[in-house]
Amino acid sequence: MSVTTAIDRMAEPIGFDIAQGTDETQAALLNGLARGFKHAMPQGAAREMQICYLTALLTSEARQFLVDLVAMCEAES
Repeated sequence: MSVTTAIDRMAEPIGFDIAQGTDETQAALLNGLARGFKHAMPQGAAREMQICYLTALLTSEARQFLVDLVAMCEAES
């Protein structure tokens, strides 16, 4: 099994476990994801396309979480 395959299989369980963790751990996960997106796709158009692809695969629960997260980010701005 490759590292990529292992990551693919473990992404959801790791995310679930991190949600049970501290706010620092949860923020580190999101900060790392955002940094990785910017590094892997420095062009805004490529990043937007990838975001489009992944949003098609989100559950309604994940979508609601992101809506709530964005609302909190906007409230703190």
